[in-house]
Amino acid sequence: MDWNIASGLIAAQMLWAVGLSICLRAGVFALGNLAFGLFGAYAGPILMIRAGVHWLPATLAAAALGALLAFVMGYVLRRLNEHFLAIGTIVLLMVLASLATGMTDFTGGAVGLAGIPVVVDAWIPTTMIVVITAAMVLVERRRWGHVLDIVGREPFAAESLGIRPARVRLLVLTISGALTAAGGSWFAVWYGFIDPNVIGLHNQLDVIASAVVGGFGNPVGPLVGTVVMYLVGELTREVAAYRDIVAGLIVIAFALLAPRGITSLVGTAWRRVAGPRVKVPPVPETTAPAPSAVDKRSEHVADS
Repeated sequence: MDWNIASGLIAAQMLWAVGLSICLRAGVFALGNLAFGLFGAYAGPILMIRAGVHWLPATLAAAALGALLAFVMGYVLRRLNEHFLAIGTIVLLMVLASLATGMTDFTGGAVGLAGIPVVVDAWIPTTMIVVITAAMVLVERRRWGHVLDIVGREPFAAESLGIRPARVRLLVLTISGALTAAGGSWFAVWYGFIDPNVIGLHNQLDVIASAVVGGFGNPVGPLVGTVVMYLVGELTREVAAYRDIVAGLIVIAFALLAPRGITSLVGTAWRRVAGPRVKVPPVPETTAPAPSAVDKRSEHVADS
């Protein structure tokens, strides 16, 4: 595996997987979150090509626009069932692809948008991977990790604790939109080209697989899942026509046999091998109490 080539794709897909993971953890079924990735994949490069913006501020601008798009969508659909959000994001992905195909003068149409400045330095995506993982670990150790869990599993209990699940889920979707759009912009910069078919439902299946395989309840789950799915893609290169079938079977297998992902399996195995960490405190030594005056008098009466 050539890290110079793999790091760029892993960084982009990890951003997409993190965006989906935090949504699933909070009970937000944004199964078409790559709609924000496709949006960012055009927003960032258009700023670079049309306005001459450097790739870094262009990517940050794409993240901000993706967050805005996610917020508007979440606010509009806030009163509907969570399943409608899953359908809505998938429909949005298809609509954006159609718009990108039709807006020929602006997006290049079906031919695609060429001339995107390419970034090939491996240290940039490597730094992104480290920073994202560290941020996920920090969130897990703070209060926010517990808030996501309780909102996703017990929303009524969250309300009793003063947490507003609707606001938390809207915030999570907004953050997911920013991360996913940033990943889309970076993907275009790394790939050097974008068209409506480069990011689509086939990529969405890989993102779902990365979140499920790694374990979206673990801070390093998206990284582990992304690396595993990248290796699966490399191993199935000879049978690329069946890659989506393989990814789907992997998702089904983990959903049935290991719903918490590889990270949970590794953690469980490690605890079994290492044993419990609970230390049994030593039993303090006890001394017999000194006999009282009443006890001495009783002994004297018994002797007499």
